[in-house]
Amino acid sequence: MSSLTIAHTEIRQLDGLYSLNAIHGSSGNNEKHRPSKFLRNKQTQDLITQIEQTPNMGFALKTKAGGTGGSNTYACKELVYAYAMWISPKFNLMVIRAFDALQTGLQPSNAPQPQTLQTENTRLQAENQHLRQQTHALQDKYTDMLEYKVAQLEQQAQPKLKRQSKGPVTTEERKTIINMHLSGYSRGEIAKATNRSVSAVYTVIREYKAGEKA
Repeated sequence: MSSLTIAHTEIRQLDGLYSLNAIHGSSGNNEKHRPSKFLRNKQTQDLITQIEQTPNMGFALKTKAGGTGGSNTYACKELVYAYAMWISPKFNLMVIRAFDALQTGLQPSNAPQPQTLQTENTRLQAENQHLRQQTHALQDKYTDMLEYKVAQLEQQAQPKLKRQSKGPVTTEERKTIINMHLSGYSRGEIAKATNRSVSAVYTVIREYKAGEKA
């Protein structure tokens, strides 16, 4: 027996009839749309009478006792259509398309298509990648700001150092600064050892880190 699926919900079947309880669930499970309320409707009662009086139609309804969830009511296709229309025209159209798909073996037009899902997944992956890039950029910016602030505080805490030269940091000094940084020395300690300002030490270390990232 082929499976009827409405709004991603598989509708249970019994002797060619369809579970109104499952259909109620696929519609949103709203209390005011419970099958029992639909079946008490006079128009529904008249429709059931007409269906069962039609030759070769058989029963319009069957009730099967359930477990902890209570009884389950099964209805013929005509009654399912009426129930769906009673809920809403939009849901009725969804049910009609689901039955059409059941007959033709095609996917209901209101169900997500594989290509649509693939496109949506690609879009979400691109958005996630963009968010990760933004997060990394913000983390790098925050780290740079924090390191600069630490360098300023270290410089304020250190006594004025008499520099041997006011010229640019030499290659040898740069190597010494980087090696001491990698060994765990603070910028203040490096500045004192190299007779350079803390800001000069900070600049060398920052350029070194930027070169590593590149």
